[in-house]
Amino acid sequence: MTHHQAERITARVEFAKRGRLRFIGHLDTARAIMRAVRAAGLPARTTQGCSPHLNTSFGPPLPLGLTGESEFFDVRLTEPVDVAAARETLQAHLPDGLEIRSVQLITGKTESLGAWLDRADYTVHVPAGVMIAPEAVEQFLASDEAVVVRTRGDRERAVNVRRYVERLEAFDEPGGTRLEMTIVITPEGSARAAEVLSLLVGEQAARQPGVRIQRDRVYHAPDDATAR
Repeated sequence: MTHHQAERITARVEFAKRGRLRFIGHLDTARAIMRAVRAAGLPARTTQGCSPHLNTSFGPPLPLGLTGESEFFDVRLTEPVDVAAARETLQAHLPDGLEIRSVQLITGKTESLGAWLDRADYTVHVPAGVMIAPEAVEQFLASDEAVVVRTRGDRERAVNVRRYVERLEAFDEPGGTRLEMTIVITPEGSARAAEVLSLLVGEQAARQPGVRIQRDRVYHAPDDATAR
């Protein structure tokens, strides 16, 4: 295999993030995964320059406090690997709460995860003490605007999150309500599931201890799918 061909091998890894690890941030998660890649002895490429590091990339960061069942990262390789063995050795070097679900080899030029992944499905479990009125969901979907204010340092920015919500449904379940939503991810921005919940029930109710938010998957929608 030539050097040119070796540059075009990517291991695309699907993983889940569960349990207490939902309270560690994206950077710490990435560090744990990169340590596992090194410890597993995968033939990962490194970047060029003064401070070389593993040639990896990650999908959209999972917000702090959320679990994720289908997250992704890419590792560029110098040579092919056995995907079953790679999955097993990676898993052996990861902490409890990070599960490698699959490893896929991609040969040839591939679009970056950041550019390719453009949708995310979420499930929100809301306890019985937090009321979600059916008309609140209907009103949200019927509106052209649903504005939240994001604060960073001493700066505030108003964001219309309605334009990013493609699907929103509420279902009664034992002990509360289940919300399901599909959120569009764009280069210009996206919505957060917690923001959508806050708009439906109020910020204080959305922070109740029994509220659980899970990102079920991130994915690339069919080319004929269009955002609102």
